[in-house]
Amino acid sequence: MGIIREFPSRGITFQRLHVEATENVVRTCQEEGISILLHMSALGARADSRAQYHRTKFAAEELVRQSGLDYAIFRPSLILGPGSRFLLDMKRLMAFKLVGLVGGGVYRLQPVAVTDVVRAFVLALERKELRGETWELCGPRVYTLKELLEAMARAWGRGVVFFPLPAGPLRFMAKLLDGFSWFPVTREQLTMLEEGSVCGDDRFYSTAGLVSRDVEEVLKEV
Repeated sequence: MGIIREFPSRGITFQRLHVEATENVVRTCQEEGISILLHMSALGARADSRAQYHRTKFAAEELVRQSGLDYAIFRPSLILGPGSRFLLDMKRLMAFKLVGLVGGGVYRLQPVAVTDVVRAFVLALERKELRGETWELCGPRVYTLKELLEAMARAWGRGVVFFPLPAGPLRFMAKLLDGFSWFPVTREQLTMLEEGSVCGDDRFYSTAGLVSRDVEEVLKEV
């Protein structure tokens, strides 16, 4: 469970949706005798992250680890697949043939196919040796943001011109406007983009005996 942006005036915050909601799930599992809990976190979750999103994701992980339940925690990078809001938004944007690259598009990402994430959850439910662990989930390739958007344009047959969009002015605009849902990016999202989203290892795939799917094949399905 989780949200990608906050709207505090409407009671929608990372603390409530990441931490307090997880606390409720853990308590319900304990009260109802549910012994296995599979938890979706996020790559980059840690206590000292610059992003509150990641700090609250880590706090939720700690609740799961300390719950006494038979758990598995998954930290996926950017998840791509049919129905992905990010991909649908990018496909619409690329129809205009001109796309801005935040910070010149140098930020590093290692996106994962949604089918890999689903397989991970199913296997963790079926195989006890995959539980009691925190697993990172990424695809086989590290992209810069520019490379990933270029791959999207190729997959969708779009002739797109990319231009650099300096992060500084965009962050200033986000400071003024990220409380409005129509503004496309928040300061928090820019911080997470700057931190990157690349796995430190592929332990889950080697342990589970899986091969991660090429996300460029996934892009053709959108």
